[in-house]
Amino acid sequence: MRVIVTRPEPGLSRTMTRLDEGYDAVALPLTRAVTLVDGVKAAQGILPDFYVATSAAALDAASEALDRSLRIWTVGPATAKRARKAGFLDVRQGPGEGQGLARSIIEAEAADLKLLYLAGRERTAGFEDILKAAGRVIDVVEVYDVEPIDHGTDAISAAFAANPAVMLYSAGAARALAKQVHHETPIIAVCMSENVAAALPEYWRRTCVVAATPNEDGMVAALGLVRNQRR
Repeated sequence: MRVIVTRPEPGLSRTMTRLDEGYDAVALPLTRAVTLVDGVKAAQGILPDFYVATSAAALDAASEALDRSLRIWTVGPATAKRARKAGFLDVRQGPGEGQGLARSIIEAEAADLKLLYLAGRERTAGFEDILKAAGRVIDVVEVYDVEPIDHGTDAISAAFAANPAVMLYSAGAARALAKQVHHETPIIAVCMSENVAAALPEYWRRTCVVAATPNEDGMVAALGLVRNQRR
């Protein structure tokens, strides 16, 4: 089964390796992260009690500017690994999605501690809303943005010629897909979350599959369901 992997690096190579057997996997990242220099400078000027990162892109953008002797909370194991690689020594991790991470922080950290959230310009509100509702002191600094990648008509036509499944990890990727791929192209979108699925046009949202858990394991499991349905 043809599978289009739309995520950017650093996750793209990892996913391609995982799909090496049993799938015709095509790397076609639809977005890329760009560092927001002013945001990184702002983060450097804040001294919190601890940091929070919900994506590897935030760490790639800002880690060199941060005090890596402070602890950092990450959304899940992949981001935790990235934080350790960046030089953080005290790394805590959540369950793989933002709202669960917020609840983990509330359970583990004293209420008067100040956290610095290293955020993307485009993000869902759940993580911040839960912390603010609990009265937590939170500074939010946007350190990266996501921009679409235009692959051109020929590359898109070749990649989508075989009725593929398309792995979508963000709402931005879902919107980029809708801009570059004709609406009559038959695809099955495999979405990281309901928020990603909601960004799809109705004609693809009707047939999309949403991962049971918003992480790579959940995405691969959802992809397996699609493959089994096609047999």
